[in-house]
Amino acid sequence: MRWRAMPISYSLIMCTIRKDLEKWRREGRPRTSIRIQTKEERKRFLISEKITYGCWNKLYRRALVERAGVRYAEHVIYEEPLFVYPLLFYGNRFEIMAEAFYCYRQNEAGTMRRDMRQMTTLQMHADVQLAVWHFMKQTPFFREYYEEIKLYFLHTYFYETLLFAVQRGFEVPYSMYETRRDTVKAEEVADYRESPYAAMIPRQMELYRIEEKLTDENRLNEYIKRALETVKRSASIKAELYGRKKNSIYCMHSIKSVLQRMCELSGRSYGTGGLLHRYSVCHKCCINDGGV
Repeated sequence: MRWRAMPISYSLIMCTIRKDLEKWRREGRPRTSIRIQTKEERKRFLISEKITYGCWNKLYRRALVERAGVRYAEHVIYEEPLFVYPLLFYGNRFEIMAEAFYCYRQNEAGTMRRDMRQMTTLQMHADVQLAVWHFMKQTPFFREYYEEIKLYFLHTYFYETLLFAVQRGFEVPYSMYETRRDTVKAEEVADYRESPYAAMIPRQMELYRIEEKLTDENRLNEYIKRALETVKRSASIKAELYGRKKNSIYCMHSIKSVLQRMCELSGRSYGTGGLLHRYSVCHKCCINDGGV
């Protein structure tokens, strides 16, 4: 990967991941170069989530890391966001490669997989996201990109922690929800019920807006069950989409109906939130359709 960083001064390069060694092959996705020159361009970049928050499929320019002053969270699992997320504010040139240079395999019987099934490691996830919030509050970007940072914090610390618990088969204690809610308030996120990106995150906004009505475990679990069903339906639609791509049906028009269903399910307008970037690979159709 390193030679690709030499002709142009990229801040960060990310490659595609192959999770199965036997299926290692070139991805059918276009290479993407991102250049950020304005505040609005960075805002769109941040909410698109084109750069993932895992650390292991990326190359970082040393000067970028030193300028940001980032470090990994220590003695925890889910340590990467504290290192990766702030870099998205300090960098101006990002490259997303089509090639799968990183092969990711999981051993179901391994230590990491076992640890991830424990409630204590889920608490580590929340602790790291709170540390990200505290780190960003000390940067010159906090006021300028407050809504985008708030969007990330509320999703990862509050909503995602509860969702991860259910997905791992944990019974979510009401005290866990109370801690998340009370911490958000203690961090003086007074406007957590409002967001300019509310249309993109209907399930999250439902949680933030009805939190005062979730007065016991029964009501909390009713909400979580609804949110989880939405996630499952979305996963089913994504599986259908990947199935079409696997059969070499790459034209954007052939998968438009699936993308529209995903947008309707999530409450997004068609083409927002990085969906077209992630799933469309037909340049000609993208251009004819007005671009991505």
